[in-house]
Amino acid sequence: NTSLDGIFNAATETVIGFFKAGSTICAYGTNGKLATTTNGTSWTAQTTNFGANTIRTMNKVGSTYFIAGDAGTLCSSTNLTTWTARTSGFGTDAIKVSTISAYNVAIVAGANGKLSTSTNGTTWTLQTITGWGANDINVIVNPGLPVGTNVPYGIQSISGAMGVIWIAGANGQIGNDGATNTWVKNSTTPFGTSVITGGFSSTRVMVLFSDQKIYITQNGLDYNASEFTGVTSYANIQYKTGAYCSGLFLIGGKYDNLFNPLALSSGMYLPL
Repeated sequence: NTSLDGIFNAATETVIGFFKAGSTICAYGTNGKLATTTNGTSWTAQTTNFGANTIRTMNKVGSTYFIAGDAGTLCSSTNLTTWTARTSGFGTDAIKVSTISAYNVAIVAGANGKLSTSTNGTTWTLQTITGWGANDINVIVNPGLPVGTNVPYGIQSISGAMGVIWIAGANGQIGNDGATNTWVKNSTTPFGTSVITGGFSSTRVMVLFSDQKIYITQNGLDYNASEFTGVTSYANIQYKTGAYCSGLFLIGGKYDNLFNPLALSSGMYLPL
């Protein structure tokens, strides 16, 4: 049996994330490493065609899995063992995040404002985001709502062909899928020039955050500032991650840039 730290060198390599593929768990990360297990104890290293590039995201569209990451590298597989390199349209720019829309369309986004879509995981089309420029896309928020979903006070895209998909990133920029799959940047942002580093949602409320800033919206256009209990006393708080679970929004980060990696967790109840 091979342990996970027998595949990833703990001193020099990092597991970036995990992905559940049916009964198989996948761990991916630096140096193009991908490992799979069905029991959590015995891991098998897979050959990914990533070379030394970091795998930053993994997803599945239809029956095809895909991994994507640094230098625009993107590979697909139908069995998790044989991976084929694909053209992402990113050139040498890093792919940072991915999601699957309510209409089973795969979306990857990342450096220099690049975003590509695919319906099969093998052929990818680079999209234009009007007004976005070369600002990195760090966040995709996807509540999974089809177009026209009637959610009272819910997040709604502007007749989005993908459903409700929002993107955010450098220079405080926020955008969405727009009408007929025309991606657009919002005309206003509450973040100023702060880099938006994370976001998540329920079907009614979206939360976006940067270092020291949290904003909540119900329509993607009007944003309200939010304060989480215990946070305001720390001037150097850095929000790093968040999630929605059972009616409670949680957000975590660190309040000591130098030595304290302890994540603080606070939350507030919002409409479901």
